[in-house]
Amino acid sequence: MTVAATTIDRDFESDVVLGGNRSAVKVGAINFSKLDKSPKYPLITGASAKSSSASRIESASHCEPGTLDASKIKGKIVLCNHSQSDTSKMVKVEELQSAGAVGSILVNDAERSVTTAYLDFPVTEVTSQAAADLYKYISSTSEPVATITPSITVTELKPAPVVVYFSSRGPSAQTGNILKPDVAAPGVNIVASWIPTSSLPAGQKQPSQFNLISGTSMACPHVAGAAATVKAWNPTWSPAAIRSAIMTTGSQLSFHPH
Repeated sequence: MTVAATTIDRDFESDVVLGGNRSAVKVGAINFSKLDKSPKYPLITGASAKSSSASRIESASHCEPGTLDASKIKGKIVLCNHSQSDTSKMVKVEELQSAGAVGSILVNDAERSVTTAYLDFPVTEVTSQAAADLYKYISSTSEPVATITPSITVTELKPAPVVVYFSSRGPSAQTGNILKPDVAAPGVNIVASWIPTSSLPAGQKQPSQFNLISGTSMACPHVAGAAATVKAWNPTWSPAAIRSAIMTTGSQLSFHPH
């Protein structure tokens, strides 16, 4: 059985609070932010912190390594664009942190649905739609300020489930009459048991026996468990019969409104 991965109705929200009595921009990632709750940290774009040696303003707007002037970002929250073809998010964030930034906001549409754990460094991710409010605020005042709140768990998120960007989806690009995957199952932000490592992430007192993982490798065990249950009820059924039963009785719990 071929299994696609979907989002679930749980998210991890880490908001951006702006100055000037503006409403918080609801965004998401996992961080243990210890920033002050009031918006008091200067907010700048990567483009405005471009170093004199960087050749392209676009690279600076994406906060690519080596394109920013450390003196311009020290003590500030830096707003960066991000694309899948860029340097990885964690490498960007590590460079910002080492340069003295107090936090970062990544504009990230495709990968926003998959929560990234930034742990002790205050980082959150926004869609381009939400980022429009941030850019509008930055351009509206001479001294834009903000803060990033620590993550909270949000349930009953809609729409869900939605097939996630990294998953295969049918029909086959090579042969249109082959419809794969067979079913879809939860595969985004799945909390699962994990062999503890010897190293401790910052802000954590002991190794965790759980981890938050996304992938079709998380979706497939959901269906394997369902198949094992069906097999227990019907010991004589063949693999084909079990697959048929799951495919023909699976139901979509919700759907995208568009």
